[in-house]
Amino acid sequence: MSEDEIRSGISEIFKTALIAGGSLWKDVSLKGGMCVDEGVILDIIKNKAKIVNRDYFDAGERHILNLGHTIGHAIESCSFNRRSACISHGDAVAAGLICELYLSVELLGFPKKEAEESIAFIRHLFSPVADSCFHYASLLPFLLQDKKNKKGELIFSLLKSPGEPVLNVKCDEKQIKESLKYYQKVYKKKAE
Repeated sequence: MSEDEIRSGISEIFKTALIAGGSLWKDVSLKGGMCVDEGVILDIIKNKAKIVNRDYFDAGERHILNLGHTIGHAIESCSFNRRSACISHGDAVAAGLICELYLSVELLGFPKKEAEESIAFIRHLFSPVADSCFHYASLLPFLLQDKKNKKGELIFSLLKSPGEPVLNVKCDEKQIKESLKYYQKVYKKKAE
């Protein structure tokens, strides 16, 4: 298994634990997403399977599994479109998680300390995505293709707190641009 595939798996474990909250989030966050055992991985799979089974046709609740993916998919697609520096799914989702945790803090009051701890984990494991993938105008065509959007509005699945996902959160251009700037600031801090 390649390093990219391992990082993709870790970003999915971390995201699913954030959505689940409770003991699963505690287990993963205490270990910083690293060295999770088979029991934790099995719990992640069971949690995702429950959500998928309750919303088999992806019409509502299942959209919570999209946390980090709205911006993440746009970054990933933008990188493939440019072909110069294709970004793996895991790296793109990790970047999307940082942006969408920022939006969760700003729009839903997600606990800032918990967001900062989560972002510190992501920064530790994932390298920064190239700045060229953070231009709103380049990302917008891909953001507009997201399955959750309604009537031209950009819709996100965010978190009020670990284990408390919120569906159908409308985000405007200014908020998304701010989340992209925040991501760049997070990695600038790391370099200093």
